[in-house]
Amino acid sequence: MDNRFKQEITRLFYKQAPFVSISLFFVLGISYTFFNGILPDTILVTWIAFNLLFSIALLLCYFAYRHYDPTLNSDFWLKFYILLEVLQDISLGTLGPMSALVADETTRLFILFLLAGAAAGAIATRGILFKVYLTSISALLIPA
Repeated sequence: MDNRFKQEITRLFYKQAPFVSISLFFVLGISYTFFNGILPDTILVTWIAFNLLFSIALLLCYFAYRHYDPTLNSDFWLKFYILLEVLQDISLGTLGPMSALVADETTRLFILFLLAGAAAGAIATRGILFKVYLTSISALLIPA
């Protein structure tokens, strides 16, 4: 990729970063409310903490990027964003194996709904580059 194209792709990814992070805050709040009492507290709080960590890291990275000079090489910012997104997807994907801890079919369907929503969100937020989208979907499925 030439530098101008990479700059534009990076700008588009970071333009969506606040939406991705804030959306995840709501999803985690709903998930905590739903899974509280169903999943063991230690597992649930750890899962939410890791997802919050990656979401906050993405927001902080977004604010740092806003002060970035776009005439410089944007390769670092693009790779860092992709790394954060992949780590966030792996963390979200660990919800799949947690479905083995519950016997209720409604809870398992809710887990499937959350994972499907994360995959659908990946189309909108990471579909700019097919390799990033494919990596994102793979990261969601690796834990399962």
